[in-house]
Parts: sequence; C-alpha cells; structure tokens
Amino acid sequence: MMDMRRYYRHAVIVTIAAAALSALIESKRLPVGIIVGGVLAIINIRGLSKGLYNLLSQPHPARRLFMAGTFRLMMLATVITLLAYYRLVDLLGLLAGFAVASMVLIIEGLGAVRREAMQAEDEEMPRCACDTTETSTKEAEDDRA
Repeated sequence: MMDMRRYYRHAVIVTIAAAALSALIESKRLPVGIIVGGVLAIINIRGLSKGLYNLLSQPHPARRLFMAGTFRLMMLATVITLLAYYRLVDLLGLLAGFAVASMVLIIEGLGAVRREAMQAEDEEMPRCACDTTETSTKEAEDDRA
C-alpha cells in the first residue's frame, strides 16, 4: 500500500521546485498558477484516495461515494472557473501544476509497487545452505567422525 504522506511531501517539494524554476522565466502569474494547480491536484487526489478507501471498507457506500465525488468535482470546477474568469493565475501554469502533482503520484505509485515486490521477493527467496548454522554444524560433526 502506498504511503500517502510520502506522496504529499514529494508533491509539495516538486511543485515548489517547478514554481521556483518558472519564476526565472516569468515573474508572477506562472509560478502562482503552478502552485495553485499543484495544491488543487493534491486536494483532489486526497479526496480520491479517501473515496477509494471508503469504497473498499464500507458495505454499501455507493450513494455516499457518488455524492462526495460529485461535490468534490463541482468545487474543483468552480475554483478553476473563478481563477480563469478573474485571470488570477496563468492557465498553463495551473495545468502544469496539475501535471506535476499527477506525475509525482505515478512515480510514487510505481515506487511503492517496486518496494512491495522486492519485499515479497526477499520473503520467498530460500536461504543459501552456507548461511544456515544448522548445516554448518552438521557438516563439522561429520568431518570430525
């Protein structure tokens, strides 16, 4: 299972780094758009993860999950529409912020799968005969006899 706190930490770091790099290109609206897009993406992904958890843990979550998902998407659309209408952020920066947070999610997910596969592989691998103390003591007794 993926550690979401690790994702949030890495997403914030990468989003801030992308905004800092974009500040070298453009002074104001692009970095703000990247930060706002990253924050909105993180909030959206948090809502998705909580919804998925509720879907898998409750016996009949369909209606509640549908309402929560619809409300989250309506709020996200409202915020993006207001930001675009009042031209508070650069829309390409907003899109870049969403993309950065989504790419971090994909990378963290692949890393979690890799770590889990390596852990399962370590548990399944048989030990070398030379590593066990029982075999080495039996061999030593046979050599003495």
